[in-house]
Amino acid sequence: MTAIFNTTDFAVLRAQDSVAQAARMLVERKVDALPVVDDADILLGVFRADRLLAMLLPRVATLESGVSDLAFVSDTLDDLREKMRAIAARPVGEFVERDATVVHRDTPLPEIMLLLYRGENDLPLVERGNNKLLGVVSATDVLRAVGAGDRR
Repeated sequence: MTAIFNTTDFAVLRAQDSVAQAARMLVERKVDALPVVDDADILLGVFRADRLLAMLLPRVATLESGVSDLAFVSDTLDDLREKMRAIAARPVGEFVERDATVVHRDTPLPEIMLLLYRGENDLPLVERGNNKLLGVVSATDVLRAVGAGDRR
């Protein structure tokens, strides 16, 4: 299982990192989620792009029974940039998904594939028992591992 991820090339956030830092890392790394760890690299949760988008949307759109058509919203790109500036300095710890799905070294590959198929992205790989972050597993990692990129 450990052969399908690259332990030296994954980004992490600390709870005190700003939303602006997190947004920049999401964009630069081209990922949808980043693990958030403490000083001992223990996983605290995951900061997700969809949470960031939710902070920029009108509140009514993010409610459980929210509206699906936002044609009536007149937010311009400048308005959204202003909303982003308003939350940019806040710590990501405020927005961490603490009950994020994780995988372990002994998680069977088909189970990981099923989680990814069902919409989980960038799954944190943690040590069983202490939640120490070991890596991140993405659909790309799995596809690479099974030879999807081979030119045979």
